[in-house]
Amino acid sequence: MAGLLPETANLFSGAAQSSHTWKIDWENQRLGGFISGAEAMEQALTLALRTERFAHLIYGFGYGSELPGLIGRGMDYALAAAPALAEEAVLADSRVRSAKATNFSAEGNLLTGEIAVETAAGNLSLTVSEGGNGNGTAGI
Repeated sequence: MAGLLPETANLFSGAAQSSHTWKIDWENQRLGGFISGAEAMEQALTLALRTERFAHLIYGFGYGSELPGLIGRGMDYALAAAPALAEEAVLADSRVRSAKATNFSAEGNLLTGEIAVETAAGNLSLTVSEGGNGNGTAGI
């Protein structure tokens, strides 16, 4: 039926993601205050890297990281696959312009690396680790 929505309404374009959100206090496992800009972008990418892809029904299939899938694989394979998996996790965010994962190395069962990310809010450098104690982490 014509006339129910304004002419400018576009239901299929997808709204831009907000960069204003609650701040996560990782150490005390609490939310406190608000953040925006580069700090919010860093937190959003950290959450994407820490969330296992396909493991939670509330997230779409494009959200999260497949890095936990490297646990139990050969270290040579993990070192070869990890940079692409880390880049893929952050590039799913529409605010990310580019990502380059580098310096992945292994120490025992712990795989670590860095991701340089160019975003709409500025350039970020994230450190990623997976394995070791079984808990993947990401952050600066």
